Amino acid sequence: MPLYETSDHRAEEEIMRHAIEREWNCSLHKLPMKYSLDYVACRPDADHQDDRNIVGFVEFKRRLIDSTFQPSYLNYPCYMLDVHKITSAQMLWNTFGKPSNLVVKFNDKTGWVKIADDKPRFTNLQMIMAGRKDRNDPNDHQPYMLIPIDSFNWIT
Repeated sequence: MPLYETSDHRAEEEIMRHAIEREWNCSLHKLPMKYSLDYVACRPDADHQDDRNIVGFVEFKRRLIDSTFQPSYLNYPCYMLDVHKITSAQMLWNTFGKPSNLVVKFNDKTGWVKIADDKPRFTNLQMIMAGRKDRNDPNDHQPYMLIPIDSFNWIT
């Protein structure tokens, strides 16, 4: 499977990482690709005064559109997240009780939405089969959840 991450992607991710660490008062540690999510979020606790205590997981995305962009096939702005990311995040919750958040940097602002914890999140949302076609990669076409933009929390 090809890897499409570039040095520009990694630089954007570093900027987002620092912003989230400040916003959430945590440290983020990059995960190997096999985990499906990008980072673990850590904070000290009574037993570990350093930053090894995992409190959750984070997936970063960058979209070169405004947060208000509305796809022609919908009557509301949304973010498409592949179902595999959601199921991976939910598995981490089900197994370890650690929540997962999606952080998306749009052109106009950065927001986050919880994608896994003890509450069903996506049972009433639309799921579609979609994906990129510009890379001629069949792995780009898969099931996606359409997450309404109004469910995002915005980072200051």
